[in-house]
Amino acid sequence: MTRSGAGSAADPFTLDVADDGIDTAELADDAVTTDEIGTLGATDANKVLGTDAAGDPQWQNPAVIAMGKVDAAAIAENASGATVVRNGLGDYTVTLDTAVLSADYIIQLTLQNAGANTSIEVITQTANNFTVQISQTFIDNITTPGTPVLDSNQIDAEWFFTITDF
Repeated sequence: MTRSGAGSAADPFTLDVADDGIDTAELADDAVTTDEIGTLGATDANKVLGTDAAGDPQWQNPAVIAMGKVDAAAIAENASGATVVRNGLGDYTVTLDTAVLSADYIIQLTLQNAGANTSIEVITQTANNFTVQISQTFIDNITTPGTPVLDSNQIDAEWFFTITDF
């Protein structure tokens, strides 16, 4: 440890610990336990340690409440916090494991290798689920020859989702 400063109000004493200056040998047995870090119990379960606006530590809900990778058949290859069901071609419902307080949460969707002119969007959103639609747009010159029409078909594709709530 290194002490610096004159010990006055303008230049108070400070103590600095060098990098790797304290290791296991310097800590008393059981000095750092879950009791010292936070309270035990259901109120702290699945929380993260953050700070409030004043900089004081507090347990908070994680910002990311669900995420996953879904294949075209709606098999959640790797998901946490939600389940996915394929309703039909290009139509999926994602249901949160635990409903949130309002339907005002953020949904981020990403397609993987879906091809040109393919889009993914949220169709409906509630406090416990949302519906995803994947479609591919094309120009139809066949139905009305000489009059191009922009049209779309729903398709299945591999996609990712991340759900955050603050």
